[in-house]
Amino acid sequence: MEFWLKQLCKAFTIHFNLPQAAAMSSRALVLLAGALFECGLAYRTTGGAAQLARTTEVKLKVATLNCLEVGLSSSTPAGFATKSRAWVDDKDTDKDGRGRNPTWLTQQLNKFWDDGVALVSLQEVDQPSDLSESRFHSTVRTTIGCPTKMPCQSKKKRAHYIQLSNDIGREETAYLAWNPKKLKRTKTKATHYPGTGLMMFEFKVFGSGKTIKVMAGHADSAPPCNAGSTAACWGPQKANITAMNPDIVMMDANQNGATALMAYGDNYAVYPSDPQAMTSMKVVYFYRKLAQAVENTGFFEYLPKGTTCAKLVCSDGNTVDCCGAEGKYAKKSETNIYNSTDSKVKASKALTKTCQYASRVCGGYDKGKSSAELVTLLQQPDGTITEENVADAAKSLDLTELADLIRYHAPEPSWSKKTSAQEDIIIYKKPTVGFISGEVYPSFTSGRYAELGRTEGFPNTVWPSDHLLVTAEVTV
Repeated sequence: MEFWLKQLCKAFTIHFNLPQAAAMSSRALVLLAGALFECGLAYRTTGGAAQLARTTEVKLKVATLNCLEVGLSSSTPAGFATKSRAWVDDKDTDKDGRGRNPTWLTQQLNKFWDDGVALVSLQEVDQPSDLSESRFHSTVRTTIGCPTKMPCQSKKKRAHYIQLSNDIGREETAYLAWNPKKLKRTKTKATHYPGTGLMMFEFKVFGSGKTIKVMAGHADSAPPCNAGSTAACWGPQKANITAMNPDIVMMDANQNGATALMAYGDNYAVYPSDPQAMTSMKVVYFYRKLAQAVENTGFFEYLPKGTTCAKLVCSDGNTVDCCGAEGKYAKKSETNIYNSTDSKVKASKALTKTCQYASRVCGGYDKGKSSAELVTLLQQPDGTITEENVADAAKSLDLTELADLIRYHAPEPSWSKKTSAQEDIIIYKKPTVGFISGEVYPSFTSGRYAELGRTEGFPNTVWPSDHLLVTAEVTV
């Protein structure tokens, strides 16, 4: 079918008259316009005569959604404080007992497909089957495998999405999905923005023949940079992100929405355009990040009792049973593996996470998150501990006692806080992409989600992720 459509399209000229167009029914004209659109042609009438003209712009719907990894929304202090400040989890992604009912994310993906959304950037996807059970993993007809001398067609499942990775090859819990009726990936290899999970892909737009560069993923905790920036940048390489020249960026900017736009420069604009428009909100336990460190390491179960941040750090005299490097912790040391000399310690997920979370807790670089919570936990009466010096204050912190220090097993309901940020954004290049409209859904200020949030907190049963859905319609 695709071959014959291409031949039909070639038969049309860029401009020609249809003398009988005036006699055609409105329904026939609609059908004609739809068919011509697939050829990259547009129907119009001029002075009573119908003409075809090569289209220059195509409308596309794009979206970004942080689905929140299920491990981060557990029914513990590491999750969300909702339902009258009790710690619960409203996101049911457990397949047991749900039968054939699709998960919440699969339902969202099916809606994107039905609504004709061309591009969807997903972050913190807790289970890949959410995508494989959606319409973005569709059945297509193919002649592959058919005998060469006889016509036939077979059905084959094809994934119209890809899992993202960082530049050292580690897979991210992020995906980019696209609608094959709107776009087709080119043969240009995807590229990484150094030090992050952001990736850029190239697509051909059906209807115009244009190619666009699309960047998607979850940003790092540090802001990005451009050629003229002196601020900290995404990734240790401090690469010039404007040199990648993306047309559309759909991402979780990791609480750096406004800063992200600055990095792309004057040629770019962002939706939501108001920096005060929040796209994420949650009511959480005051020590939520520290609670996550406790949970994801099995309560630092592989560390000997009395292991402090100072004892754990690797140095010239301590190169085993340690984390960090050269006497300090850094973000790059999060990937270190805690190689225990204890023969009873077996490889496990908690073991591989030991250095990752020990570095975040002890390093003092996880600004606004673990470091901010640690300042409160260790604060002295004179109030001299800040995020700038909390790493020094944490040297004597016993990681094996952290759960008790934050009252993990008996959390105070009053120790809950509401946090909000503009994280989920769509950035577009103004010379190549036109903005028509956008929406942030659901609303924090009106509707059932907002109403329930006043008594049950955020997120709640109306929308189970602490991030809102950001969509935009653009022209390319």
